[in-house]
Amino acid sequence: MFSPVTPDTTTEPVCNHLDQMAELARYVADEMNRNLLHPTVQKLKKRLNYDAAQETWQWMELPWYAQLGAHNNPQTIAASNTAAAMVIWAQKVGQNREWDHKPKILKEFNNDTRHKQGRYAYYYDIWSNIHYGYIGMAAGFSESVLLDGAGL
Repeated sequence: MFSPVTPDTTTEPVCNHLDQMAELARYVADEMNRNLLHPTVQKLKKRLNYDAAQETWQWMELPWYAQLGAHNNPQTIAASNTAAAMVIWAQKVGQNREWDHKPKILKEFNNDTRHKQGRYAYYYDIWSNIHYGYIGMAAGFSESVLLDGAGL
């Protein structure tokens, strides 16, 4: 019986290309380790870890005249930090941007968009997706924000 998850082991493999997953995984792991220490990730962490609740307590201790205007309101600062972080992130991971690995993988691996390991074939965008999730979570984005942004 055919299973969409388990390959049919009774037939010869359709593809006789070399297995490339180890080489691709090594490349992306190196990229993830390098980018984890990238200054952009530190900027994102700083913006996304802004504690609006703590800052509000301190802000409320200020005299009334120091609280006037939106320039120092912790909620405004938090919203601005989040918006700025999303822009910075999009500039890094957007299509054909520095952390979009698809063009690099195409160039490095003979313009192939599919790579195999054993009887399984993988589309080349899986590597950028893994990098996106790993670095995005490390930078402080929530899983839901990353999932929402993945399709943009």
